[in-house]
Amino acid sequence: MSIALINYAVFDEMKTWKSLVYGTLFGGMIYAFLAFGYLFFDILPLNVEGPVTAMQTLFAPTSIWHYLLLMFVIVPGEELFWRGYIQQQLKKYMKLPFAILGSSLLFGIALAFSGFWPSIVAGIVAGALLGILYEWKRSMPLLIITHLMVLVLLFIIMPLPI
Repeated sequence: MSIALINYAVFDEMKTWKSLVYGTLFGGMIYAFLAFGYLFFDILPLNVEGPVTAMQTLFAPTSIWHYLLLMFVIVPGEELFWRGYIQQQLKKYMKLPFAILGSSLLFGIALAFSGFWPSIVAGIVAGALLGILYEWKRSMPLLIITHLMVLVLLFIIMPLPI
């Protein structure tokens, strides 16, 4: 988070109320995209349910401190680093679509250390969608709200498997 804040100007070109409304909508859309992806992979003989259940059991917040860390440290830190710093640095060396894809792939590779292959696929897809959203709306608060909405839906309201 510090690297992004020190080395790059973070965009915020939306009013707060718009970030809240759009973040809720885009978060729901990304969650739906991930849920449909889960259902698609579940049809294939890949045993997606076991790893997804294990991942949610291991990483789901269980106390108020976990929720506070997620809201104020982890999610903002991820967005500032991956979209606010990495993606913007990649844009210096390649065209925008490749920078978005590159930062998304790097994010997926980072999630590989979790040991759950569905999180790698979900991270690449969600990272690409968030990267596109950041370049389109130019608002870091929007990304943070969107990311939080995806996690609220994924871990609290409608956890997978559905």
